[in-house]
Amino acid sequence: MPRLSLPVRLALLVAGTTLPLILFAAGIVLQNYRQDRQNATQRVLETVRSIRIVLDAEMQRMTGALQVLALTNALRDHDFESFRRIAQGFLEQYGEGGVILIADRDGRQVFSSLAPDTASLSPRNNLPIVKRVFEERKPVYSNLFFGAIKQRHIVTVEVPLIRDGEVLYDISFSPPIEIFQSMIEQQRPGKDWTISIFDGEGINFSRVPNPQGAIGQKASPSLHAAMSGSSEATFATVSLEGVPLITSVSRSTLTGWTVAAGIAESALVAPLWRSL
Repeated sequence: MPRLSLPVRLALLVAGTTLPLILFAAGIVLQNYRQDRQNATQRVLETVRSIRIVLDAEMQRMTGALQVLALTNALRDHDFESFRRIAQGFLEQYGEGGVILIADRDGRQVFSSLAPDTASLSPRNNLPIVKRVFEERKPVYSNLFFGAIKQRHIVTVEVPLIRDGEVLYDISFSPPIEIFQSMIEQQRPGKDWTISIFDGEGINFSRVPNPQGAIGQKASPSLHAAMSGSSEATFATVSLEGVPLITSVSRSTLTGWTVAAGIAESALVAPLWRSL
């Protein structure tokens, strides 16, 4: 058997001593990646819960203010002109785009913050939610629908006006949809994140990034199935832009809406390759 030259023997010696160290180091890097991924998964879930809590708090504040409006003397006396001034003070805190409507059991509008001539008002075009308010006698939160007055997609908060134990009217407020868009933009941790708010039927009405192409669209089948199957879940998805995400969802027991947030897989894989 021929003897190996000194350079070859040195090379084999170096390889024999360094290869186990390289494999050991790679194992440590992979273990760190798994831990980072686990931490990221927990962070996504905590983030989506936080956004859902902020959303619920805003909707509770909005609902409480509408319930206060329902107790005003102006509405008790059916003095809608006096109520218009009160309603305007409520609307000012939400900027332009908010609308208050008051309708009876049949959906006939008796007040609109946009039109002083009540005789010309058309009936509510979302009669099922008006019916729910009269039947359930409590606040109701709509799914996304096309508003006849705003001529755009809206969601509404509806509260009953109760007098002597009877529901007389349904007070409806459609907040500017930009409120929800601004909310998730402010809560977004970084550019690697995709965040959406879906209504009770899985229709998107707020999203970052690229809201223009998503609002009014139904969630993907895999995301919709996950949202329908559990009030909270974490799983892998692919965004509308084709980006693989680690996604969590959290459904509100108050509104029935669902917040979904995901961080790009690349945000976790890139540090792995740098370490390797």
